[in-house]
Amino acid sequence: SGLRLLGGAITEGPGSGRRRHPVFLQGCRKIEIAGISATYHGKDGQGIVFNWQGEGSNVHHNVVYDKGTATTSRHQQLAAIHFSPAVGSSNSKVHHNIVLRARQTGIQFGASESAARKGEAQAENLELSNNMVYLGSCMTNSMGVSASGAIKGFVLRDNRIYGRGEMPECIFVGTGASYGRVFGNYTYSRSTGKVSQEYGSTSSLSFALRMCWGPHHLDVHDNTFLTSSGVTDGFHGNARCIWAACSDPRQPEWKTSGEIAVRNNQIVAMLDESGDAYARAITVCGHHQASSRGLVFRNNRVTTNAHCVVLSESYGCGSSDVQFTGNTFVKAANGEAFAWLHCGYW
Repeated sequence: SGLRLLGGAITEGPGSGRRRHPVFLQGCRKIEIAGISATYHGKDGQGIVFNWQGEGSNVHHNVVYDKGTATTSRHQQLAAIHFSPAVGSSNSKVHHNIVLRARQTGIQFGASESAARKGEAQAENLELSNNMVYLGSCMTNSMGVSASGAIKGFVLRDNRIYGRGEMPECIFVGTGASYGRVFGNYTYSRSTGKVSQEYGSTSSLSFALRMCWGPHHLDVHDNTFLTSSGVTDGFHGNARCIWAACSDPRQPEWKTSGEIAVRNNQIVAMLDESGDAYARAITVCGHHQASSRGLVFRNNRVTTNAHCVVLSESYGCGSSDVQFTGNTFVKAANGEAFAWLHCGYW
């Protein structure tokens, strides 16, 4: 408790190694890490790792550079800054950090997923703000900033996230994260990666915001969400600016995700002229069941030369309960593929 790690540089040497993390802490509380430059490249490496942290930790003004590409499994969610709060902890912040590049995830807030599904005690009052993240994804489901699991009352604000590579997701909120605010963020994503051995062409997806696997009670407002799509070296992109699949089939008693408001955002999804590709500004679907109830899109400005709204796709059906009110849909130039609403999947 009470450790302060301030200033200095930590660089992994040429010998490399597996799971060599510049900073690794476990089971601590009231920790401050600031002014650290961390560079690493080894297989399964992460940058600054906090496992099962107690209350009151503060990670700020650090620079993390992940030069690696190798991983044993993408399910590890390797992160430049990995912050895993202990269930029941509170009042921690990750702010004003720069991630120069991450192979999979930039900054991750992640607590116990099983605790979230059981409704057990959650980590509360967490803030991730004013960070800059550059994602150079090498694998499926790579995230710029992420909030998931048993966290409640969180804030993701004023971050700048740029995602490229294989299936980049600038902001991910999922798996039971609740009572959160997402605002003031600026994101841009574009899939430029190789075809995934695991999912094939699914690796062509890119997201500015992905809400998935059961988050609930969210307020997403006053963000700028940008994505673009085209053909890069024969690779056909498939962009979703906002993708909402908020139901969780692993928790069937959850009949609603509960009051998710997406409001007053700038949402832009653009196709370039490089060839056959896809772009969708807003997609609502479910995990092979009805999607989230209580989901409202209000007073957003949506600009695209492709699809404005898509209800259902191969990931599952849409929902008759989603509401759109007061939004402005703008057809951009060269909008030959433009459609303001697409319903159904076949």
